[in-house]
Amino acid sequence: MAAQQPEDIVAVTGATATSVAVVSGVNAALAFCRVYGRGSKVKRKILFAAVMMIVLLLAGCAGSQGEQMQEEQQPVADTNAITLAGEDLGEVTVLVSDMKKMTAVTRDVVAVDSSGDENPFAVKGALLDDVLATVGKKQRELGALRFVAGDGYMIEVPHEILAARDVILAYEINGEPLQERTRPVRAVIPEERAMYWVRNLIRIELLAARKAVPIEKLFLLDSAVATMQLHDYTYYEAVDKAVSAGDLFAGVTEGDTVCMKSSDGLEKNEKSEVFASGYLKVTGEEVPAFVSPDLPKGMYVKDILWLSKAQTGYFSVAGGLEYFTPVQQDGQEGIALSEILAEVGMADSPAYLFTASDGYSAEIAQADIEKGVLYLNESGEPAVYFAGLPKNTNVKGLLSIEVKQE
Repeated sequence: MAAQQPEDIVAVTGATATSVAVVSGVNAALAFCRVYGRGSKVKRKILFAAVMMIVLLLAGCAGSQGEQMQEEQQPVADTNAITLAGEDLGEVTVLVSDMKKMTAVTRDVVAVDSSGDENPFAVKGALLDDVLATVGKKQRELGALRFVAGDGYMIEVPHEILAARDVILAYEINGEPLQERTRPVRAVIPEERAMYWVRNLIRIELLAARKAVPIEKLFLLDSAVATMQLHDYTYYEAVDKAVSAGDLFAGVTEGDTVCMKSSDGLEKNEKSEVFASGYLKVTGEEVPAFVSPDLPKGMYVKDILWLSKAQTGYFSVAGGLEYFTPVQQDGQEGIALSEILAEVGMADSPAYLFTASDGYSAEIAQADIEKGVLYLNESGEPAVYFAGLPKNTNVKGLLSIEVKQE
């Protein structure tokens, strides 16, 4: 559209058929005033105001019609359903209305959060096992599953829980239909932590059993972060230091899951791409902690003891000193090395290589592992001491422990 007069409107940003009509109407109003509004300024203003009122009324009618057409072309999605997804299943939609036709279960349950606070509920819903039966699956035969919420929150439920607990897909809580932010259903697993009680549940991914992969190289997180770039990270009201989570496993191409365990015993698996998008906070409270400004806070993992992907792992010595009962070897107090390797699932090997941050290394036979203790020295660096072995086996500034390749 070309301007015929300097004051003409040419376009409206984001124009639609409706806004084009408005532009034409406005310019017509301007032209009308130029022709018939000669004379006093008051006369011109009155004429312009009258014409503009007519234009706006027409635009309102056109706008209403346009919105109605849009609704007809793009109906609101039916959110009263969940999706079941699996490698041999594809994607199957299950309506909540169909769940309500199944045998309903009603339970008085208590959700316990990470702080130990208890919240009682009376829930009513369908058993996940009954929902899975519609696609020929059984809950207790699943390797694991992943709940996905509409706000992006997701959590993996391991086989151990699926084999031992009922899972309820609740559509009523305390005798009332779910609130909008909780619909279409809320997952409830009685006697399990509230992190599994996913509200606004829209998707359930059925996962195959995951085989445990022995760790072949274990980094000491306390030393490893010193070799990585640190970033400022705002954690509530504090500004702490963090490393990019993706840097931890940058060279590890195998595996699609990062496994984490907290010092309170919580074990959690996260999709590799989700983990890589976050940060590992290493200073301040509740460290080490997996955090991300782009994820719901319920997906954070605090006070991490160890984490791993495929055959590579990280262990927090500071966290281990709180988790394990300390032992002594020749007066040196620390964590029993054998307990650490058993905890993280270290691969069996005739010998292990202990390497310091400065490149120094010592080879230790498997039979001597039980003589070792891991501790933090006066400088806060990880160190290992072996009772009865030569002094050159005691490694300060310990960076990694790995299987000795033959």
